[in-house]
Amino acid sequence: MSILSDILDDYKKSLDNVCPKFGGPCDFEELDKQFLSKNIVELDLICLQCGSHKYVYNYLEDSEIGL
Repeated sequence: MSILSDILDDYKKSLDNVCPKFGGPCDFEELDKQFLSKNIVELDLICLQCGSHKYVYNYLEDSEIGL
């Protein structure tokens, strides 16, 4: 689903944290994704550089999920 990849791209762009290992923004990759409800998606992310782990929750409008 391109919408989920857009969420991940938007999240990467909005990061204001600094990678403790390399000093720049963390480069997150998606480990898993799941819908918690009809409109709420959870992304499980890990930094490829330092290994920090984060969960991102996003609300999708009905038009974004093809309903």
